[in-house]
Amino acid sequence: MSSHVCSRGVWLALLMTPGWALGADLNCHAASTYVGYEPALPGYDFTARLQRWGDDIDRIKAGHKKTVRKIYINTLPIFDPANAQENFALYRWANRVHRYTRPAVIERLLLFSIGEEVNDHLLDESERLLRQENYIADSAIRVVRDCQNEVDLEVVTHEVWTLTPEISLKSSGGDTSGSLGFRDSNFLGSGKSIGLGVKKEPDRNKLQFHYNDPYFQGERLNLSVRVEKYSDGYHRSVDIGLPFYALDTRRSWGVRMAESQSTQSRYVDSVKVSALQVQDQAVSTYFGLSAGLIDEQVARYLFGLQLEKQHYAILPDEIVPARVPDDLNLAYPFVEYQQVQDDYKIGFNINQIKRSEDIHLGRDLRARLGYSPQGGQVILQGVWADTWLSRDKMLLQSNLGWRGRWDINRHVIEDGELNLALKFHRGQTKNRSLFMAMEISMLKNPLDQDALTLGGDKGLRGYRSNYLSGDSLILLTMEERVFTQYEPFGLFNLGFAAFADVGRAWFREVDVDKDGWKADVGFGLRLLPSKSDKGQVIHLDVAFPVNDRNSGRAMLVSVEMKKTL
Repeated sequence: MSSHVCSRGVWLALLMTPGWALGADLNCHAASTYVGYEPALPGYDFTARLQRWGDDIDRIKAGHKKTVRKIYINTLPIFDPANAQENFALYRWANRVHRYTRPAVIERLLLFSIGEEVNDHLLDESERLLRQENYIADSAIRVVRDCQNEVDLEVVTHEVWTLTPEISLKSSGGDTSGSLGFRDSNFLGSGKSIGLGVKKEPDRNKLQFHYNDPYFQGERLNLSVRVEKYSDGYHRSVDIGLPFYALDTRRSWGVRMAESQSTQSRYVDSVKVSALQVQDQAVSTYFGLSAGLIDEQVARYLFGLQLEKQHYAILPDEIVPARVPDDLNLAYPFVEYQQVQDDYKIGFNINQIKRSEDIHLGRDLRARLGYSPQGGQVILQGVWADTWLSRDKMLLQSNLGWRGRWDINRHVIEDGELNLALKFHRGQTKNRSLFMAMEISMLKNPLDQDALTLGGDKGLRGYRSNYLSGDSLILLTMEERVFTQYEPFGLFNLGFAAFADVGRAWFREVDVDKDGWKADVGFGLRLLPSKSDKGQVIHLDVAFPVNDRNSGRAMLVSVEMKKTL
């Protein structure tokens, strides 16, 4: 049985030393509870052990395995009482009333247990699984006692406040949206998430409910339920399955059912020019097999069945497009191949602020192929992510995604889309870096209402939402990012950015590109909540269009939430 360390008691300091370097403990046959164990303190700096641009922490010597003798679960409180900036009555009260993550929930995320052999790879992957959870701000697994062939491990996690009111106001590209409700990503410390609220968007209003249980019935089954009521329709979905939760997982399966109805609009120069009602229904099931992790690489094979239906209807109070797409009715088997390379490092101050970041340096390929006898269509879908350059102060990554249906009889691609994204980070100083990105997207024979757009939160921050549209798109972004050590009120990690965007969207079959290239420049503030759900970065940007006086405004101010900087 593992031990749970109460993080609100008296703490002792512990120097960080790789476990394999400690040598054999002279008290190897001492009592089962190691009296020399000194837990990590609140305010523990998870990034102190890391190089900013990626590090590989060795705790057990490469090629060696050791038996886990004891596991200490050390859940650090939200606020550090020893830090004068966080030692206020309100913060102490938050520590007292917060429902801390149950030790059993942390243990379930680990890929090892007491009495089993563990190597450095399992420690690394278990840390990554912990950091993937929104209710864990950061995590570290430390060897606190190395005794010949046995080790004692401390699993350190930093809690965040998860029960939060969902009150937000977002303005981007001249459009305003907001939400009101609540969410809890760690309901009663169980690891389950629940949320209820209303949301106002430019196209519709929503009443939303969601529930997610990653350990349904005490197993590694993931159950997800989402129900949304729209002002113009609805969305309902249920997912249940056993995911490939670790690199060495050998089996996976899943079932998904979803249906939705909404109004799909098309815009030109930020003005709605047509709209249709779209009804979607989808049912899918799959079974996956893998031989596990072999030579630092994983190959997975998925076999499944997909049912898809789409129905288009004219709305009485909307402008009808020139062509209403034909209804879609597909039923097809599919096979999917996945390849993941086990090549990871841990860094910080790249896409987050003052938080450990897992950087995947290897290939991640997912390619799906299906065949539908109705109309003789081959379904193609996939994504390929890779890292082309990773060294001190440099990181270049790419992401290529594709989807479409190949009509065998007519020899054409229908509803096809291709997306390529390149991202380059160049470190300049300890707290400053240059970020550059390029995005290229193309549609091929899209459904009549489908179009790529630029403006507002879809790039070109100095222009109104949906300002440019077409079946082809290019967007270039350059940002100078500054990471600070300031943490206002002990609640936010603070950063700044100066940026420039250049882009264009056009229809390839149109001879005249009336819009041409557009550009903007601006500056922004970045606030990363350090004591609440992670994966949320507040962007406050002020942007100025450079070469277009017809954009409608000389300046656009936007406030929105994103997952990264």
